[in-house]
Amino acid sequence: MHNGTLSEALADITFTNELWFSHTVFGSNGPYWSMGFEVPYYIVFAFISFTQARLRMVLVAGWAALVGPKILLYFTIWLLGVALYSVIQQMRTRRVALGLGIMLAMLVLFSIYTFILHPMKWIYQNAYEAHSLGSLLPPAMYYAGIGIMFAVIVVGFQWASLGMNLFSPAFERLVRWLAGGSFTVYLVHLPVMHMVLALNPAMKNTRWPAIAGMALVLAICFLAAELGERRKYFYRGLIEAIANRFTRPLREGR
Repeated sequence: MHNGTLSEALADITFTNELWFSHTVFGSNGPYWSMGFEVPYYIVFAFISFTQARLRMVLVAGWAALVGPKILLYFTIWLLGVALYSVIQQMRTRRVALGLGIMLAMLVLFSIYTFILHPMKWIYQNAYEAHSLGSLLPPAMYYAGIGIMFAVIVVGFQWASLGMNLFSPAFERLVRWLAGGSFTVYLVHLPVMHMVLALNPAMKNTRWPAIAGMALVLAICFLAAELGERRKYFYRGLIEAIANRFTRPLREGR
């Protein structure tokens, strides 16, 4: 566990923990590092989507200068996800043989690419701990390859299963419910796990305490999701109502 400093805490709170070649993790919440990528992507996507051409160019250029090459390189993978969603939404015809063939070929290629061609530990460490452009490029290219193959696998699955009812409605509701709290589980599971382990050290080396401890961790994470992630539309509506109240005089020319 990393105790952290005040400057690191401020970087995490403001989502500036991954600018340029910096990398900070405050306390025990290792997964939080990815927010330093995600939030800048949300911001620049708002610039691209909701501003006029001249202002958009200025804002995007300023954003790029601020975030640096690391966030810029991985932005291409984030955009790949946006493109994948658009492609899937436009698919209308099921092609089972083609879809299954694409999935099988990509899964074989993915296995070779991931487990044979690349030293995983070195790649993983340098993904966000790079201190120069030269050390940043190999992991960025590696993850771009993974992103492309995963996107093709998803397209193949969509082609093969389009319009099919693969699972029961009850199972689909369960999966959707679990997915509705998955981001919270990802974001808070590690510090919660450290807390539960501190309260019950026996779970580290004993089977049943470990199982009970993991169940408690998941319960706490999903409870946090009930208060946060699953209420995002409520919070968004609340923020919009407050913003409208304060900006109404400006819109009405008062």
